[in-house]
Amino acid sequence: MYFLSGLTNGSLYFKMTAWVGATESAASTVVGPVTIGATTGANHVSGTVTIPGTATGPMMGRRGISDGGSTYFTASRSPVSPQSYSIAGVTSGSYGVFCRH
Repeated sequence: MYFLSGLTNGSLYFKMTAWVGATESAASTVVGPVTIGATTGANHVSGTVTIPGTATGPMMGRRGISDGGSTYFTASRSPVSPQSYSIAGVTSGSYGVFCRH
């Protein structure tokens, strides 16, 4: 998982490559548009994530609508366990939650 910060609001397109030693892979197909910016849904999602062991590094919680139409992110620069999260502006739908720390 890779997190790209410092993006400005708007629609962006991405493609990725990977490195194995000194060899770069072919680029992926283009993904997008990915809309960066404030959300406008009427719902609020919140909860608590408990991590077994010691929480280190950036922690990212991802909530995604089950049909793949929308994904919302929140991050904590100083993770603790348990870690609360809160996301406003979520559209109606069925969501799955995972946490990568």
